Amino acid sequence: MKTAMKKFDEFISKHNLIKRNDKILIAFSGGPDSVFLLNMLLSVKDKYNLHLGAFHLDHNIREESACDAEFSRNMCNESNIEFHFFSGNIINEAAKRKISTEEAGRIVRYEIINELMNKYGYNKAATGHHMDDNAETILMRLIRGCGSLGLNGIMPCNGSIIRPLLCFTKKEIIDYLQNNNIPFVIDKTNKNNEYFRNRVRNKIMPLIYEENPKFSSNISRMCEIMQHQNDFIEHFAERIDIVVGYDCSTARFSDIKNSHLAVRHAIIKKMAASVGVVDDLTYAMINDVNRLIDSNSTSWSYDIKNCCVLRRYDEFKLVTSKIKHYPDFSYEVKVPSVHIFAESGFCVKIYKTKNVKNLSNKFIKYVDYDTIKNSLVLRNRRENDTFIRCNAKHHVSLKKYFINNKIDRDLRSRIPILTENGNIVCVCGFEIDDRYKITEKTQAILAVEMERYG
Repeated sequence: MKTAMKKFDEFISKHNLIKRNDKILIAFSGGPDSVFLLNMLLSVKDKYNLHLGAFHLDHNIREESACDAEFSRNMCNESNIEFHFFSGNIINEAAKRKISTEEAGRIVRYEIINELMNKYGYNKAATGHHMDDNAETILMRLIRGCGSLGLNGIMPCNGSIIRPLLCFTKKEIIDYLQNNNIPFVIDKTNKNNEYFRNRVRNKIMPLIYEENPKFSSNISRMCEIMQHQNDFIEHFAERIDIVVGYDCSTARFSDIKNSHLAVRHAIIKKMAASVGVVDDLTYAMINDVNRLIDSNSTSWSYDIKNCCVLRRYDEFKLVTSKIKHYPDFSYEVKVPSVHIFAESGFCVKIYKTKNVKNLSNKFIKYVDYDTIKNSLVLRNRRENDTFIRCNAKHHVSLKKYFINNKIDRDLRSRIPILTENGNIVCVCGFEIDDRYKITEKTQAILAVEMERYG
């Protein structure tokens, strides 16, 4: 049978958790898990030339918490380990953040870890999560509802946080400490079934262990399989190009459409995470989006609490704000003039010119100024707008023009249109009306230049 130290060393090597000269901060409560973690790290300290430190957070919930803090300080001092002590009122913190005390304690602990790592140069932080913790976490997620990513379980490494005890059961930890006469403290709140995890640990897990004593190790094996499968899915999701902006992530719709459902799920979650949407996109919602993806519609949107998923022809977008409905606008134009439509994101410059240049720039259109007999007005589209496309003979509706040219529905009401006496002169950045195009007889030329603003 492997010794605990050999098992520990093999696990950290398998998952590449520790490297030479690492400076590791230990989350140290004085309980059996953190005491065992401290001893295991001390056993490889010289091998890896580690610098170890520990922090203890007094939640101030139990009367004996001050004694636990003193115990932790003494054990670290005896092991010549730098000790950092914090005291906080977790009950008040939970009330302030409107979350459970269990969740508040977890958040505060990780805030302290980040603070100490930044201040003292620790490059890693180690927590005492073990195999039974992982099994409890999986059960909790299943009870609350989760997807395949939730079945990854507690990862051995998550950024700078390492969890090198995931190969040990709670029984193995307690047996080691008792056999080696290593003291530890007991947190009495672990028996308090007001907490969800404690109810799972104290009520459900014992029944499961009666049926299968190896349940925790079986769950660990399942988690490892799920991690490999999810990595496989992620490998294909990574092949899809995603363009991330300030409040929007965009991919080619055809890439999404042609992907396996599992890969689609990963892509959509990845797009959401890239713009800060994490908790609001549920599995049921993604299923709804998939039904829209498989529909024949070329333009649709799906509103979620803090974002919107939409298709516009071959664009698939996830935006963090609802689709805006832009109000009508109408401004009389002087020549020359500059018109900035900040909310729409466009700028239109109108000026006389003697030479036609930059013909390759589709965003500059040239108008026969001699044909203008009335005041010019810049406005957005109106119902029943029509115009004659350049070199065409018949009117076409502006709506049909936008549809045929696959102009984004959300863009259509934002595009400035230059008009004279109600007639469209120029759809800025897109098309000139044939009646206003320049000819060999043109004497005065008006340039209509549109560009993105902001």
